[in-house]
Amino acid sequence: MSRLTEIPIRVEPPVLAGGLGGGVTAILSELASLLERLAHGEEPAAIDLRSLPMSEQDRAALRRALGDGEVQATLNAQGPSSIRETQVPGVWWVEHRDAHGELIAELLEVARVPEILASASDEIAAAAQALRERLSLALRPC
Repeated sequence: MSRLTEIPIRVEPPVLAGGLGGGVTAILSELASLLERLAHGEEPAAIDLRSLPMSEQDRAALRRALGDGEVQATLNAQGPSSIRETQVPGVWWVEHRDAHGELIAELLEVARVPEILASASDEIAAAAQALRERLSLALRPC
């Protein structure tokens, strides 16, 4: 380029104080990478949203980009947790609150099913044993 008028100019939107700026795009790109790895048999992963400098505008933009899926679950274990599927298969928005309702963890989990919803092997084994005991009691002659 030999002339000043030949230099390309790009206008960037302003970055809001305390926000991610273009970080929402970076999060979506990371989610795409994590989904590809999951699809190829690698372990589930998560992005800790509380560790990022997200503004309310960032959070709203991320929610819009991911959308709402069909599955929602609520559980109570030392406080309420909500697990929401996004419109992106394999991406789950997970929020954990303490007994007082304060948000203590907010994650985007990339998994077939969020880990917190999966039953542990020892719990499954105990359940099988408990059912066998119920069956033996029910089948006893009176």
